[in-house]
Amino acid sequence: MSYVDTLHADKSVEGSLANLRYKLEIENSAYEKSLGNISETSKIITTYELITILLIVGAALGGTSEVAKNRLIAYPGFAVGGAGVTILLLFLLTGTTV
Repeated sequence: MSYVDTLHADKSVEGSLANLRYKLEIENSAYEKSLGNISETSKIITTYELITILLIVGAALGGTSEVAKNRLIAYPGFAVGGAGVTILLLFLLTGTTV
């Protein structure tokens, strides 16, 4: 009977069902918190990737316009680069992710 009593003891008894259930709840809550952190980190990484792509495209258009001596290519370059800088500033100042 003592083994059955130990099996059904409270959560402070090591190896009891209540103790195992308590440990499971702790591990499950830690796992759910880590999923939330991973999701938030993924949003931040995606925002930085978008900013990087916009700045690269803007710089490429600006460089192409300088080589080709064509101002019509520079205007979209300024617009795309400006959008990248705007998103970067919004992200840094407000913490809003895209």
